[in-house]
Amino acid sequence: RIGVIVVVVRDNQVLLVHRLKEPHKGKWGMPGGAVHLGETLVQAAEREVLEETGVVVLAQGVIETKEEIHPDATGKIQFHYLGVVLNALWISGEPAGADDAAEARWVPDDEIKTLPGFPDTEHLVRQALLATVL
Repeated sequence: RIGVIVVVVRDNQVLLVHRLKEPHKGKWGMPGGAVHLGETLVQAAEREVLEETGVVVLAQGVIETKEEIHPDATGKIQFHYLGVVLNALWISGEPAGADDAAEARWVPDDEIKTLPGFPDTEHLVRQALLATVL
């Protein structure tokens, strides 16, 4: 499955969601999800952020890709994703958790590492900031 992961930075804060569903239930990370058939990466990124947070963004360029393979205890593959990471500009709205996000909020850059989340979140935020500057 192809998905998008969207990095939105505003005033040294990043938009994060608290996941409700597996494979990352209970973790904090960037909004994102599956790309629908016939949908561009940009369309998927903008839709997913709006669905999960209520925030309107303008998706920009691709930062990098991530592949995740999640087997169960027997080794049977449960999830296999190719995530395309895009950065996006905040346009309007304040975050509120919806869809598969229990909570959504702006998290200060220096607080990211204190949340139970993904080890590469800080790296992706740095990449998004560099892409915005360039």
